[in-house]
Amino acid sequence: MLVAPGPLLLGGIVAIPDSRNDRDYRSWEEDSLAPGETRRKVTALIDPSQYPVDVSFSEGTAEVKSPYGELTSLASGSETDAVLYTVPAGKKAFLQRAEFSGENIATYRVKVNGATIARTRTWWTGDLRGAMIWQQANQKGLPLVAADVLKSTVIHSRPLAADFEARLLIVEEDV
Repeated sequence: MLVAPGPLLLGGIVAIPDSRNDRDYRSWEEDSLAPGETRRKVTALIDPSQYPVDVSFSEGTAEVKSPYGELTSLASGSETDAVLYTVPAGKKAFLQRAEFSGENIATYRVKVNGATIARTRTWWTGDLRGAMIWQQANQKGLPLVAADVLKSTVIHSRPLAADFEARLLIVEEDV
């Protein structure tokens, strides 16, 4: 149980204890939440002999990773890794976006631990670039755990060699 008699700083919001509660504990809730976060309720044991007590809550730090890869003069008919990323030990990660482009029509895949989780194609009638998006307004993205191997691949079947590029947008957090 947390001992905290005064206001608490919760995710940048000052939470004031409920003064109507005359028992030996107080409850208060965070009013402003980031997209995808759930409402938190904090209950603190109030010990009048401990006034004042400074308390702060901190979330784990998040780092944005954006690995990029280029394939030059890629021959047709062979699926090739454009970008490779492994979630480090002690971290969890969220795949938010995979971007791709190239000089030729192609099939792009995103794989986790060797299994295809998404595939898309480019066509002459459309743009030769695109993106696959996993992040929604209320989600962090596709969850990954330590040691997961994420890769973006490309294959094309045109007769001439071509250049291709890919980028992954990943958010890493401490476990």
